[in-house]
Amino acid sequence: MANATKARSDDASRNEELRPADAGSSMMTMAALFGRVDAIFTDADILASTRKWPAFRILQDAALDLLSNSNAAMFDLIPEDDGQDLMILAGFTASLADQLPDMVAKHDKSGRKLCEGIAQALTTISATLARRSPQAVDSVATLYPDLARSIRRDIMITDARRADMEGC
Repeated sequence: MANATKARSDDASRNEELRPADAGSSMMTMAALFGRVDAIFTDADILASTRKWPAFRILQDAALDLLSNSNAAMFDLIPEDDGQDLMILAGFTASLADQLPDMVAKHDKSGRKLCEGIAQALTTISATLARRSPQAVDSVATLYPDLARSIRRDIMITDARRADMEGC
């Protein structure tokens, strides 16, 4: 006979762990996941270089693989209307855009120039969005510290370019 009481089962706490509370938008959740994988990569890198055990190098390689192969997943997400998602997407894209010129043949000067221009534009967009909402950068820092550093770098680069243009 089935137990008709409303008492929780022993598995209830584990089931709650499997369904964590909503942490925000998909973009914020993805940034948090990238932050955790990046932290694993960094820790494994340090351990691989100090302890020289193959297991740490394997973990480092796996984390790098995951980061590299998951970049496109971030681009598939659609930002919500709060502005923070757009800043995360712009900052993430700008951080990868620096690699664009390296992907074009050395002799293709116009292609390299175009890639450099795209990288500069993305840096400016990231900085402009971050300037509109500085507290959003701080909240990103709790999710993905490297992304927050990259966005702050975008702000400094854009400020320096703006000062150069204005002749300051």
